Amino acid sequence: MDTTAHNLIDDVWNALKEVTDPELDEPLTALGFVREVRCRQNSVQVTLALPTYWCAPNFAYLMMEDLREAIRRLPWVRDIQITLRDHESADALNQAIDRDVSFQHAFADATDDLAPLRRAFAEKAFYARQKRWLDAIQAATHTSAKDWTPGRVKDVEEWALAHPSVAPLWRRYQASAVRQGVDLLSPDAPVVVDGQGRPIMPDVWERHWRYLSLITLNMDANAHLCRGLFGARYDPGRPRPSIPGPLAPKQATD
Repeated sequence: MDTTAHNLIDDVWNALKEVTDPELDEPLTALGFVREVRCRQNSVQVTLALPTYWCAPNFAYLMMEDLREAIRRLPWVRDIQITLRDHESADALNQAIDRDVSFQHAFADATDDLAPLRRAFAEKAFYARQKRWLDAIQAATHTSAKDWTPGRVKDVEEWALAHPSVAPLWRRYQASAVRQGVDLLSPDAPVVVDGQGRPIMPDVWERHWRYLSLITLNMDANAHLCRGLFGARYDPGRPRPSIPGPLAPKQATD
């Protein structure tokens, strides 16, 4: 493989690291769901696989749409093909993404817009990232959640960024807040808030902590199940190595 092909493939893989499973909030690349990347000049092909043949088509569509949008942000890309394999709705989903049409257009019986589903997943991810960041603080300071009083960004950011175990989780939490439209950048902004940016007050702190724990427990359980199913279905370990062109031709559609 020549240097140019290596660089293009690395460029795509780095872009795809930001795309998460909407239900699990884990990168598709880390889960192994992205099976292959092929690049040739301005064209990119990505192959996606999921834990079961019957994974929800609307979930799959969200992942494929996010993969496509991540690749579109690369300035050198002109043509993108996202291919889902081994799935009962693969043909319909592949054509929908290739034609850039909505989920409702691809599935006649789909009556609901996917925007509310996407928002619900984003809010769960926001709370899960909040919990993981707070867990890291507890581990670093040897305190319990009940002993720790949430402060403001200016009170915690410098300390958080100085601790290697906390800094990445703080940045992920901030990124999730931005997507929610919640301010976690201003120095005086509270750092523990609900999905609308309202600070969690002391009288509801314990209830909020239980809510965060339930969300992360559910997410972790689903991730464990998905990894097990995926590992049983495909070879465990890392995805197959990427292969340089030639690209497979697109199938003609009506």
